[in-house]
Amino acid sequence: MPSESKEVADFDIQIQQSLVALEELNNDLVVDTAIIYSKLDVPDKDDDKSLAPSMIRDDVNSWGYTT
Repeated sequence: MPSESKEVADFDIQIQQSLVALEELNNDLVVDTAIIYSKLDVPDKDDDKSLAPSMIRDDVNSWGYTT
């Protein structure tokens, strides 16, 4: 068992505060992603087989993220 000295108690408090701060930082993390699409790569409206930027946006929104 560790001694009950003031230094050990202070160290324990610092560790606890650091862990709380890390948890708060982790909860506040945000991921930004950019999908850059050239106008030349956007498929025609009647082309159902090509990937369109709007399809990616709709998928990202369906996963609960905002665009």
